[in-house]
Amino acid sequence: MNRRIGALLLALLLASGGPALAEGAPGAEAAAAAEEAARETANAEPGAAGEKAGEAAAAPETAAREAGTKAADISEHCTFNNKAGGPRHMLNDGAYNRVFETGPRNGVHSVEIRVTEGEPMGALYIQWAGDPGPAAVQVPDGEDWVTVATTDGSFFADYIPIPECTVCRVTGLNSPHTQLRISELRVLTAGTPPENIQVWRKPEGKVDMILLSGHPDDELLWFGGALPYYAGELKKDVLVICCAMTAELRRLELCDALWACGVRIHPIYMHRLDFSDTNIKTVLKKWHAEDEVKGWVIGYFRRFRPDVLLLHDVNGEYGHGIHKAASWLGTECARLAADPEADPASAAAYGTWQTKKIYVHLAEENQIRMDWKKPLEAFGGKTGLEAAQDALSYHKSQVVHGWAIQDGGDMDNALFGLVYTSVGPDVEKNDFFEHIE
Repeated sequence: MNRRIGALLLALLLASGGPALAEGAPGAEAAAAAEEAARETANAEPGAAGEKAGEAAAAPETAAREAGTKAADISEHCTFNNKAGGPRHMLNDGAYNRVFETGPRNGVHSVEIRVTEGEPMGALYIQWAGDPGPAAVQVPDGEDWVTVATTDGSFFADYIPIPECTVCRVTGLNSPHTQLRISELRVLTAGTPPENIQVWRKPEGKVDMILLSGHPDDELLWFGGALPYYAGELKKDVLVICCAMTAELRRLELCDALWACGVRIHPIYMHRLDFSDTNIKTVLKKWHAEDEVKGWVIGYFRRFRPDVLLLHDVNGEYGHGIHKAASWLGTECARLAADPEADPASAAAYGTWQTKKIYVHLAEENQIRMDWKKPLEAFGGKTGLEAAQDALSYHKSQVVHGWAIQDGGDMDNALFGLVYTSVGPDVEKNDFFEHIE
């Protein structure tokens, strides 16, 4: 069994708060020793994971060779639920609107995976439909099944390293009677995961920037190259908080788009109702914004302590009420997060916080125009705008309706106003982090 690469990948996921091998599973005993190297791998720029993994496993020589090996997708050499075709037409079709739902098999809701030829599996990549719950990966042990890895339900896309095997099943961790809803499931060999496999970090501790968006895709349509430049190129810790959406598939599309931008902190979804209305008061009322949602956002700002906050145009770009509501929530909650009397529960848990700089799209106050057309090394020389346009293509359900990033014009994605600063006005006017150490 390839235990050293399993230990390295385990440490990467433990360091990022992701899935973990079960206690006693092969490779788990080496996690602590590999943790520091795994953190470097998690923070590597897009495309650098294989190189970092190889460096991390430098001793012994065989481990270095194994760590530098790219994992292969062997889904086509697997059966699902003991069927040659089985649910593969839903699990491997790349269509998030097609969902596989487990049914009870001998009283257990699960999907069973068998490798029929070639190398054994060493990892699973699962993109969940709906709200993911804790899950377990189990392997047969005589007539029983033994748990070798678990997830905690934090991510919509889970990369799960497992001990090499030819048979496993995925089931609910807390109850075998819990139905699983899966959009995509890929089976991989042991090794460094391909670049398009998302290995997320949990939102924990301080971040550099929060972008509060109305819907999935707004983070690119109205903020242009901000994410590729700051998260992908400069390696800033950027957290995207998304207010509203309806279709489940849009959460997976957002994950794909953020990953393509170099964002490595999993987004937060507030699950507010998405509807078309230009009246901000109607939106805030339906969202219960004055009580429940306002407390959430104040708590987010105190918990993650951003230096910079990016917000929608106060007029909702083209007048969308949800954009207006997201902008109002951001400015109001940033103010209240510094007030110890506001939302006492989060003040007790995290303390108060004053965001250093707040930028609002299209605001005229202390206006700056960002240059998203500089070539970025992390994206092979593409500009931040080009990288954002590439990422927007992952919002497949939206681009078919003609949505495109607004480059120039009345809703220019590069135009922002500094509406609050505790570190002085911008002088160079070319960096959201000007004056921030």
